[in-house]
Amino acid sequence: MGLPESVRLPAELPDNLWPPHALLERNATENIYVPVPVEVTERPPAEAVTEELPEARLYVPPPPEERQARALHGGEGHAGPLHARELQASELQAEELKAEELQADELQADDLHAGQRHAEGRHTEDRHVKDRHAEERRAEEQRADQRHDVRRGADGEHDDDREPAFLPMVLGHGEDDPEDYVPAHSRGSGARHAASGTSKRTIRRRRRAVLLAYLMVVAAVLIIGHQMRSEEQPIAPGREAAQRAAEPVGPAPADVPVATPQAQAAETQAAEVGKAGEFRYAKTRGPMLGTDGDLHRFEVAVEDSVEGTKAAEFAEEIDRTLGDERSWIHDGQLRLRRVTQESGKADFTIYLASARTSEQMCATGGLQTAGFTSCRVPGKVIINADRWAEGIPDYEGHLAEYRRYAINHEVGHELGHGHEACPGEGEKAPVMMPQTYGLKGCTRNAWPYLDGERYSGEPMA
Repeated sequence: MGLPESVRLPAELPDNLWPPHALLERNATENIYVPVPVEVTERPPAEAVTEELPEARLYVPPPPEERQARALHGGEGHAGPLHARELQASELQAEELKAEELQADELQADDLHAGQRHAEGRHTEDRHVKDRHAEERRAEEQRADQRHDVRRGADGEHDDDREPAFLPMVLGHGEDDPEDYVPAHSRGSGARHAASGTSKRTIRRRRRAVLLAYLMVVAAVLIIGHQMRSEEQPIAPGREAAQRAAEPVGPAPADVPVATPQAQAAETQAAEVGKAGEFRYAKTRGPMLGTDGDLHRFEVAVEDSVEGTKAAEFAEEIDRTLGDERSWIHDGQLRLRRVTQESGKADFTIYLASARTSEQMCATGGLQTAGFTSCRVPGKVIINADRWAEGIPDYEGHLAEYRRYAINHEVGHELGHGHEACPGEGEKAPVMMPQTYGLKGCTRNAWPYLDGERYSGEPMA
């Protein structure tokens, strides 16, 4: 086993190649190199050779130019042909080691790339498996939604009963909503967007019904609020104790006219027209009379047997009288308002009753009127229908003024005012003077306030 031909030395070397004459002449013995015998055996693998050779025997060859210069000029460190062969062998071994290292690196790189490709393949496979599972889940959800829709179609209206219909959705979607509108709770998947025609019509009907109910509730709240603002706390109790006097008790004065046969016949005829003792009430509520103070509510009724005056006409005349600035609301200490019988909130009632019925009603309070004058008993203001229709001699030609006097006088009793006397000859009569029995030297007057001041006389015993 020998060296390759590319690295073998020629069979005959030139005479001047080795050793240099200068060295031989100086000391011939020093120029003699005795190489260590080398046993040529089969070369082991490169890694084994690297481990067996001492580090000092490894040789890194110089560049080719330097080797050529040394060969021509006799460089230092070369001791003969055998030494050159050893150097060449070392160079060959180094190149083989380097080639094996490169091959090992390439193998390692190939293994790394193979591992990466394997990992990428597994990742791709896992992703495909996940995608397949996701598709299976979506298919299962679609099948479940289809089964749900089939059940909804079978249930019909029972399923529609679960539709929530809240007001923001009602106000946000009117009757002109597109046909493909689906409530928010039904938008879970694609299948739920396909609501049946019956379900859509039911939803629209529900929205209309809820909107109508909402408007009715708002209207009711507004009406109740207006009612509460206009009607405050009821009249304070104990008003009866504050009343200073009542209508005169006892027999009628001597100058009170006695009922004639003609009057009795007229009363009998009136009784035939309507049933005596039964009343018809005004069915509307009147305006608020006054701006401040305690609120006194009243209702108005007219006896069925009274002709020529309807309950609504009587109520309007009372509202005009009590709402006048010269009436009891002038000082701002009280307010008055007419209410309906159905409300059940009246504090007192103003009646227009026939002579016979008014006499009976007044007698319940201990008053003797002989069917001639009006009166007031607790909770009832009773206006005699004959006086309302005819007046009295002192008010001849002034029937409307007498009617205002009668209303203010009897309502004054209900508000706690007693009888007052005439202040003097030629003076105006106080409204609380019993003017129906005569003016006693005073002149007629229908109002409690004159020229913005309370007009009154001395209290009567």
